[in-house]
Amino acid sequence: MIWRVLSCYADLAGQDIRLSATAAYAMLDGLFQQALLGHVAGRADALDGLSQQVRGVIPLMLTAGGRTTRQVEAAAGSDMPRMCGPSWG
Repeated sequence: MIWRVLSCYADLAGQDIRLSATAAYAMLDGLFQQALLGHVAGRADALDGLSQQVRGVIPLMLTAGGRTTRQVEAAAGSDMPRMCGPSWG
């Protein structure tokens, strides 16, 4: 699923993915794990921190140029699930 989401994001950004699926999964899985540990430990900001970190890391996984995260999100809006296929989310 992570690869599908990253591929969709790359298409919307007009960029190519610069990492292997394994590397992308490892990076995002590490962020998810840290957020889960923070949440279980009672850190109120753990989930917000995850959102910010993912938004910061995903563009680093793509080649230079193309759209920024804000431009991709603004262009896709509420149509992100439709644009990325029926198995999004």
